[in-house]
Amino acid sequence: MIGTRFDRIALLATLAQARCPVLLLHRLQDSTVPVADARVLMQHKASAQVTLLELAGTHEGFVNPAEAEQALLDCLRRATCSEALAA
Repeated sequence: MIGTRFDRIALLATLAQARCPVLLLHRLQDSTVPVADARVLMQHKASAQVTLLELAGTHEGFVNPAEAEQALLDCLRRATCSEALAA
């Protein structure tokens, strides 16, 4: 977003405003972006529906990509089903 300050659109500042379920997948052995950063996000989620799933892996990839894929599919299924029930 041209002309917008990063601190205004950064996830840390905006996560609490999420109006849909959010899934954060993080690799436990990621030394580039430490898992502690994801945990800080969780502390700032307020009432937003946020799930943090910490899986084995480094910055380059998950040890078990199928596990991450299944977590994403489960999250999408829950979001879709909850929307259908609310309608």
